[in-house]
Amino acid sequence: MEPEIAIKLYELKYKAILSFERYHELLQKGLDLIKENGLRKKCNPIEQNALEIGLDYITEAMLQH
Repeated sequence: MEPEIAIKLYELKYKAILSFERYHELLQKGLDLIKENGLRKKCNPIEQNALEIGLDYITEAMLQH
């Protein structure tokens, strides 16, 4: 995970609704779920939020490269 991208995404989209610590936890969980193919399983609401944040991060990372 690239810290610059994670911080930028937090500042732009999640700062108003999440603490940075909670955002970072959800981001890490989302990236882990994506790596273990979590997109194919039924997720609880917290996992769904984590996946959304993880996908936002991946999208932002791809746009920067």
